[in-house]
Amino acid sequence: MLFLKTVDKKHIDLLIKKWGTGVPDYLLFMERLGIITKKNRVYIANFPISFIGNLLEWLIGKFLSEELHLETLINVRLKGFENGGDIDIISRIETKLVMIECKESPPNNVPFTELKHICERVNTFKPDIFIFAIDTTLSIKRNITDNLEKICKTNFIKLREGVYKNSATFFVVSSKRDLLQNISFAIIEGTNELR
Repeated sequence: MLFLKTVDKKHIDLLIKKWGTGVPDYLLFMERLGIITKKNRVYIANFPISFIGNLLEWLIGKFLSEELHLETLINVRLKGFENGGDIDIISRIETKLVMIECKESPPNNVPFTELKHICERVNTFKPDIFIFAIDTTLSIKRNITDNLEKICKTNFIKLREGVYKNSATFFVVSSKRDLLQNISFAIIEGTNELR
């Protein structure tokens, strides 16, 4: 959508042919979120292509604030962090803070050193719940959870398809099943552990 800028019936027919009959529902979902607008049977992107790097954070942040009613900030910059000072998403549940790191690349494109820097930010910020969200349906075992096990020196257990944890409040979620629902599940699980 961001690349094409406008999508008409011809494009929609091609998308349905490639990805199935769920495309119109997905377009309605994107319209409801404000990513696109429909005018005269044509969908128009509301953001430039340069926004694509922030789209996942924006989508998750919007879900947390509108669907789960959590106070949420995205792309938060903090001083004093070595190796990068940004936190993708911070949400508040009563007096508890949830920190979410988002990746939209395949698992093998997330280097070990980047995972190590993420864990250092988590240890510095000390959120009550941490979620590493990776937007992929590929297996995250070898490149994500195995590497995080080496860094954190703890094992990850699978709670359900697409949701893993290594402590009461440290989660890794993927898009298997549904990324947003997996994030919601991890937040509920972490909140229950904190009670």
